[in-house]
Amino acid sequence: MSEYTNDTSTGELSSSLATPQLAPITAARRIDAMDVIRGLALAGILLMNIEWFGRSIEQIGRFDTTLTGLDHAAGWLVRCFVEG
Repeated sequence: MSEYTNDTSTGELSSSLATPQLAPITAARRIDAMDVIRGLALAGILLMNIEWFGRSIEQIGRFDTTLTGLDHAAGWLVRCFVEG
């Protein structure tokens, strides 16, 4: 016997097995570390998009050797941790 039945009026298959309803989990069951990791991932994507859209095509993939001081440090951090 099949677990699926065919509704001839709509032409759709329906399952006879009970499926749980999807709903948000409670705050007590959330994993805080996962939220932090997701936030860091989104920040990394934002940084990469700022870097990508802030340069011309010919400058993408090259490190700007004219930077000095904090600009050089920030450029190096972006190059290492954002661009990979």
